[in-house]
Amino acid sequence: MTEERLKELTAEWQKTLRLQDWDIDVSFKRHFEMCEENVLGQCVSTPSVRKSTIYVLVPEDADTPQRDYNLEETLVHEILHVHFSEWENLFTKGDAMPVSSEAGIDAISHALVALKYKNVKTEQN
Repeated sequence: MTEERLKELTAEWQKTLRLQDWDIDVSFKRHFEMCEENVLGQCVSTPSVRKSTIYVLVPEDADTPQRDYNLEETLVHEILHVHFSEWENLFTKGDAMPVSSEAGIDAISHALVALKYKNVKTEQN
C-alpha cells in the first residue's frame, strides 16, 4: 500500500466516523521508529486544536506468521483513538490506557472494517 492510498483511506474513515473537522496527519513508520515495541500503530492527539498524528506500521515489518495484520483495521483503530483522545489524556503521562479500552477499540475497528467489506460484497451482487 502506498502512503497516498493510506491518506485516502484516512479521509474515507474520517468521514465515516464524523471526524472531518479534525486535522489528521497519517504516515507509515518502521517498527524501530514506533514509540513501543510490538505495536501496529500509534495516535497522538491534541483535542484542543483538533489535531492528530497517526503512524501505521509498514506492512513488511508486520509480515510474520505469529502476527495477524490488517492495515485498514489498524488505521481505523488509531482513528477511533481520536474520538477518545480527551479521555485518554486524563491518564497521567506514562500510564497506559486500560486493557479493556484497547480491547473495545480493537473490537469496534474489526467490526467496522468487516461491515464495510460485507456491504461492498452485497452491493456487487
